[in-house]
Amino acid sequence: MKRHPRAIEFCSYPFRSKRTQSLKKLKKENQEIALSPTQFRKLGSSKFIDVSKLDENDSDVYNSIYYKEVPIESKKLSETLIVTYSPKYKDYQRKIRSGQIDRAQKMVDSGKSKKTHRNPNDPARFITKTAVTENGEVAEQQILQLNTATIEDEERFDGFYAVTTVLRVMYLRSSKSIRDDGRSKNVSEL
Repeated sequence: MKRHPRAIEFCSYPFRSKRTQSLKKLKKENQEIALSPTQFRKLGSSKFIDVSKLDENDSDVYNSIYYKEVPIESKKLSETLIVTYSPKYKDYQRKIRSGQIDRAQKMVDSGKSKKTHRNPNDPARFITKTAVTENGEVAEQQILQLNTATIEDEERFDGFYAVTTVLRVMYLRSSKSIRDDGRSKNVSEL
């Protein structure tokens, strides 16, 4: 079997060494850890930072990138989720969503919405359609309104980005094992 030159063999099958990871599609427990504002580090620093306490009006903070590593264990392999946070990226995502919300509001005001929305950036994802009266009867007209719950849920992910990697160097940097004599040693050396 011919392999891609950049493929790495692990557990006797080839795979890519890193991939973009959707934070929205993570298991709930991993998502909570990834979105937790604690345990982040500024690039080039070993000091832990709580990103919820950052002064994002400071230009140095605004233009910085913060990251944390989250180990993810599965039956097949061990991966490291690298989560980054950027106030600049957060601002960008909010600006884009604001435009999408404005377009969704125009659809609601005009009473016309698409039958289906086909991509994750479609402003119609912020619209809910109600076709039932208060008595539970089927209504002929649909009532369109903005779904604020969807908007608030998306805001939780603002500024965050994630990559999953199986590179051993990154994983071993945080994985230590204690030997019998009390000294720590990398797992690869055991």
